This record gives sequence, structure tokens and C-alpha cells, in this order.
Amino acid sequence: MAVIHPGAPWPYEHLVGHACFYCHLPVEPPAVVWFGYEGTLLLHPGCVLDLFVRVARDVHEIECTTGRPTTVLALRRQIEQEEGRR
Repeated sequence: MAVIHPGAPWPYEHLVGHACFYCHLPVEPPAVVWFGYEGTLLLHPGCVLDLFVRVARDVHEIECTTGRPTTVLALRRQIEQEEGRR
């Protein structure tokens, strides 16, 4: 993950003007870029926040519908509860 600032040097300058992963509008610095195995995510700072909220909500829905915790803190609490029963 990186922040692209105005006057961004290589390897970021080629990303300026490309579409945001979230809103699909052109991105100008400042911006956030994540390099992953399958590709690159380029986002406006505000879009990072919007995407994060939605991803967190999806994780919460998974936890609620499966009854299984997925966060580190929730997993730690589950382990502590199970160890306390022994």
C-alpha cells in the first residue's frame, strides 16, 4: 500500500488519471494505491473510507450469519472462553 502524492515518482506516475477502483472516476494525487497478486487498486482517499466501511459491514454480516468470529479480537475472545471452560 502506498500514498501517491502530487509529483509522484516512478512507479506511481503512470497511475495518475486512471479510474478509481471504487467510483470509476479518474484519480489524481493524493490517492491510495494497493499492489496485489492479481492487480492494482487505485482509490481516492474518500473512496478508501467508503470501501472500508462496506468491507467491514460484509465481515460483520458473515460473523452474524455463520456465528463464527472472523476478527482477531473476536477469535481471541472465543479461545479465552473455551480455555476458561476447561
